[in-house]
Order: sequence, then structure tokens, then C-alpha cells
Amino acid sequence: MKSQTHLLGFILLSSTVTTWSQNSGTVEPPALPAASVTLSIRPQVTRSIEGHTDLERHRYFALAHGGKNFEKQTAEGKRYQELVEELDISFGRDLGPVRSVVRWTKSVREDEARPGHADLAFLKEQLGSQDHQDSPKLTRDFSPNLEVAAHGLPGGYPEFMGQWMPEEAKKSGHGHRPPVIPVNTEAAAELAAAVLDHNFTDLTRPRYFEPINEPHWSFLLNSPERIANWHLETKKAVSARTPEVLVGGPCNAVGNFYRNDYQAFNGVRKFMDNTANGLDFYSLHTYDYHSWNGQNFGGMILSGLPLEGIIDLVPNYTLISQGKACSIVISEQGGYAASGNGDSNHDLILKVAEEVIERKEGESEFDYALRARSIHDFLHINSMVANALVFMDHPQTVLKAVPFVLLHSANWDPKYYAVLYAPRDFEQNGKDWVPTGLHNYYRLFAGVNGRRIDATSNDPDVMCRSFVDGNKLFVIAHNLSRKPEKLNLDLSISQPNNLQVRRLSQNEDLTLSYREEQTEAMLHDLAPQETIVFVAEFAAPIAEEKHFNETIHYGGKVMVPAGTSIPLTVPNPAEVKEATLRIGFHLPKAENKSLVIKLNGKEIPNQVEDSAARFVDKEGAYSSCRIIKIESSLLQENNSVEVLSTVDEKVTIGSAVLRTLRPL
Repeated sequence: MKSQTHLLGFILLSSTVTTWSQNSGTVEPPALPAASVTLSIRPQVTRSIEGHTDLERHRYFALAHGGKNFEKQTAEGKRYQELVEELDISFGRDLGPVRSVVRWTKSVREDEARPGHADLAFLKEQLGSQDHQDSPKLTRDFSPNLEVAAHGLPGGYPEFMGQWMPEEAKKSGHGHRPPVIPVNTEAAAELAAAVLDHNFTDLTRPRYFEPINEPHWSFLLNSPERIANWHLETKKAVSARTPEVLVGGPCNAVGNFYRNDYQAFNGVRKFMDNTANGLDFYSLHTYDYHSWNGQNFGGMILSGLPLEGIIDLVPNYTLISQGKACSIVISEQGGYAASGNGDSNHDLILKVAEEVIERKEGESEFDYALRARSIHDFLHINSMVANALVFMDHPQTVLKAVPFVLLHSANWDPKYYAVLYAPRDFEQNGKDWVPTGLHNYYRLFAGVNGRRIDATSNDPDVMCRSFVDGNKLFVIAHNLSRKPEKLNLDLSISQPNNLQVRRLSQNEDLTLSYREEQTEAMLHDLAPQETIVFVAEFAAPIAEEKHFNETIHYGGKVMVPAGTSIPLTVPNPAEVKEATLRIGFHLPKAENKSLVIKLNGKEIPNQVEDSAARFVDKEGAYSSCRIIKIESSLLQENNSVEVLSTVDEKVTIGSAVLRTLRPL
């Protein structure tokens, strides 16, 4: 899936402001009108979620790289030091671990004694002769394991195991990578397990394994038993050899399961039903698909509130169908610009740039292209940020969520968009790597760590997450809407000794802007779709005074029409101090986006988000998630939720979830 970029000049504007800008630093974000959004931050109050207290950075700030050869690939200059030691980047995604052994080594041959199977003794001998020495730096910085999610490529298994695909997949035109899966699934599972055992060390061995990357939809809808059985065979074989490797799937290409009144969930749902409780996790990719309308980028937007509803729905479904809320792995996430007419991402952005960016006198074509492609850098980072903030609030469910950012692609497509470095002049196999604007995703979150604390926003459009690490307080605010806001940071403790503000936003010409500045102000302008990270330092460590745990209570029904009573059980409701109701929903024609939401027969006020217009697709359908603070006194042990349209429009409710906060 996916496209490209450039990292910007480092400009010291004054003793207090540092700016990286794709654009010379002369174009600033537009002036902002006043509005009022308050972030209420209580650093002394710890907020765990189902017992998960600390931010686990490796889950959200990884690079789409498997770790092998990373030190060698970053040896020039100070790249390792910058990426690992300064930006604290971890590892996230590896592609085709079995295919790489089958295709690029001479380690796989058919076993004469077992036709259709690989000769495992020969495989072990051949792979054992290779150099699997771990990098000293990686060992120092990432032991005991790199925590990588690896997925296989279609057609990654030897032909002697047989190859099969449904008729619909044959017509899909996938070219050199036809969407085939092995016929002899037992032999394929055995081979995958042996590769994971012998071709990795304890450090580099993937933590998560998906047998196939983005299978064609027909495998899930029309052949669910066949692909499910392959995954179950793989889980059995891998667990026997390397039980530390978790196996799941189906690595679905998209996560917009709300489409067509949640009919888009049918393929993954069939896969779940056919693998019931037999896998370690279920997996999908979460992308926004941005399209240019001549004024701004719209399209199919999943990040933010729509994704909240999906990450509730998936474990809610397995709790009902399998008796257990499942874990999820997101092995790719981000945002992708597409024209719909066959343009490459690179060419599409250059066309948009001709409409909105003025060329500079004497600017080279390469420098102009990188500056233009920072338009896409912003789109990709903006989606990755909104996705990551959702995942951070679901640590009990989302085990790993990998931003789709490669180290580089100079050897196969030098103009590819999702890279930290582009080769100068887009030279094939170029050695002069030029940093791209995607560094700013990691720069924005550099050092963010610690225990999760109580932090709330009074506006559904402004996502807020906050953490305390010793004497440092981190507050993340992300504006989902195209409406500017005036942001008030309301701290329950004294003014910090030092307050840094990191801003990631767009310039007027849509290029990416990243700034860091020192301030004493608690009131800040928040531009449309801007992300701000506040880094506050105090004289002494911030002590915990209270600790609450948030418990998830899933509804007893999913994907039901409006008016259906959805049961929700909350044990010991008198102990609950705070409660939040979450409603994921879909309207096929969103002329009116208002909903009537009732809890135990009492109507609960709820607000249509300003970002709702961004969540309407080209067919006019609208999907989102209402997240509503409710009075804990309204809770009973056995609750019911009902949702209706205010104008009798069709509404489908994906999930209804209550989150309750109790003292520990």
C-alpha cells in the first residue's frame, strides 16, 4: 500500500524557538480565531487501563524494519545514534521471512522421503552455516527481543507444496505476486516454524507472525475454512518450536469494517469464526486514504474517532462469539494519498504541489520534489498520530501498532513515499541518503514515556493523552478537525520550571511544519489537524497520590440496527468513580449526524464532532464513535443502551462499551 518525502533544514530562529520546515521556514501556519478547549491534566493521579499503567514505547514508535542489518545500514554518519539513541526508535515490521529463505538462499529443497515437504535437516544445516551474529549495539539497546511483527508474502512457499487461489483472486491482476497460498498447509506450517527457529536469533526472532500479508478478499469471504486451517496449522507448528512467537492473522488490508452497515467486517468475522480461540491475535492494517478535491484532502478517513469504534468492535465480537476479548496486532498503520486514476503517490503529490506551492528561484528538481512531498509527509504523520493515540488508549487489546515508515527504498523504488531517507536525485541504489519529513513523527514523540495519568479533553475533536516520567510531564493534544481551537492547559499542580512545546502542522501551502519552542504560557493556539506535545519539567519527581484502574465492559450485542437494546453488565457499580460510554456507529446517508443515546432509558447528551465532515466518504456515509462522560450514579449492574437517529435515518450500531474508573 503506500508513497515518500524530505527532512528539512534546521533553523535556529531565536534562543527559544527551533524550527524544522520542509519549506524554508518563511511560511507560517494561518492565524487562528479564538475558541475554547480545556485539557484537564492531573499528574498526581495514575490511570491504568485493565492493569496497564506504563506507556510501552516499542508498541507505537517503531520503524517498519525487522532489525537485521540495521546497524550496518545506518553505519554512515550518526544515523544509528540519531534514530535509536536520540529519537528512541524501535523495530516493528518484517516482510516475507519464509519467502526470503525460499527465494534468496539454497536452503529449501523437497524432502525425498516426504514429497510435498521441505527437507528440514538440510534447511537447518544450510541456515546454521550462515552468520547470525547479533549486533553488539542492538543487543545493548534492545535485549532480549526486538518485538517485530513479521508477515509473509503471497506465494512465499515453494511450488512443490502446491499453490491455490480462488477464482476471484485469479482475476485480480496482482502481477508478479499472485495472491496464492500453499495447498499442503501442514508442510507450509512446518517450514515456517523451522525458518523462525533457525534463521533468527533470540534477539531478532519475530514476536508476532502473520503467515500472509493482506490476503485477497476472496480468501476470507469465499474460502474461510482453507485459509483459517493454514493459520491454525502454522500456530500449532510454530508454538511447538518457538513458543515465544505469537501467531495470528488474517493481516487484513483495511480496517474500515463499518462500511455498508458493517458488512465489510464479514470476511474477517468468518476468519475469526473458523479459527475460534485457536490463534494468539487477530490482525489488520489501518490506513486513511486521502484524495485531493482541489482545496484539501478528504477521502476515506479511519484514524481518530472511527478507529475507536473499530478497536472496540473487534474484541467485543470475539467476546460474544468465542468467550474471550481478543488481542490485536496492527502491522501497518498510516495514511496514503491516492488519485484513483493510476497515478503513483509521488506523481499525484507533484500535481497537487503545482497548484499550491510556489517554486523557488534556482531550486533543483530534487529539492522541489522533496519539499512538495512534505505535503504527503504531513498526511501520513497526521494519520499515524491519530491512530497511535487510539492504540495508546487500548493497551489491553493492541499488542503492537507499527507506523508504515521504511528506512529507505533506494534499491527497489527510490521515489517510494514511506521512507526516512530518500536517495539524492532519486538515484537507484543511491548512497547519499537525504532525510525526509517522516522523521518528525519520531521527533514529535521523542522521550515521551512513563505512567499514564488522568487527562481529559472537553472537546471530542481534540484527542488528549498524558504521561509522567519522573519529573517530566508529557501532554499530547491532536486536533482531528479542520477547525482551529484555543487550547487551555489546565494543570492540577504548580507551574513547571520549564515548558517545551512541539508542534506538527501544515503551512498555508500544505507543506509540513515542525517547530519546537520554549514557553511559559498555558493557553495555546491549536491549528486545524495540528498535533502539540507539551514537555513540562518540574524541580522534583511528580509523586503519585491516587491510582485508578479503568475496566472495559463490552456490550452483549454488536452490529445491530438502531433501536436495539444492547445489554451491558457492570459489576459493583457503586464502586465506580467515573464512567465513559462509547458508541461506534454507521449512517449510510449522513444528512443529519445527530443521535439519540439512552442509557437505562435516560437520554444522554452527546455532541456531533466538528471533524464529522472528514469522516463522510464519497458515498455520503458517515461513521464515528461517540465518547461520552456519564454520571456514575446512572450505572446499574445490568444496563441497557439504545441508539436512535434524530430524523429516522438508518443507523447501525457497531458496538456499545462502558469504561469504568475505580480506585486501586
